[in-house]
Amino acid sequence: MIYYVIKQYNEVITGRTFSDYSEMFAATFEPLPDNEVSIVIDFTVRGVDYHEAKANARQIAIDTFYNIAPDLSYSEICDIAAELERLGKRYGLLKEFRENGLI
Repeated sequence: MIYYVIKQYNEVITGRTFSDYSEMFAATFEPLPDNEVSIVIDFTVRGVDYHEAKANARQIAIDTFYNIAPDLSYSEICDIAAELERLGKRYGLLKEFRENGLI
């Protein structure tokens, strides 16, 4: 399980991945300046049934795609791609993710 945090401050976008919730919380628990935006993408799939969970997995991939930060390391990009591949396998979305260039 990974958490992907994106911050935007004065048109500078930064991103970072965390493998542990407590690590992510410790690094991001700080008051934000008025003009800073922070987005957290949690790769935990939620849903009452399989179809809801599949839709949620698809939405996680879309959120990740539209909020990718330019300063991610190759390691962090690989972590995100591996997590998306895991979700794709579990919910039958591998073909769709590959067609859209997510993995």
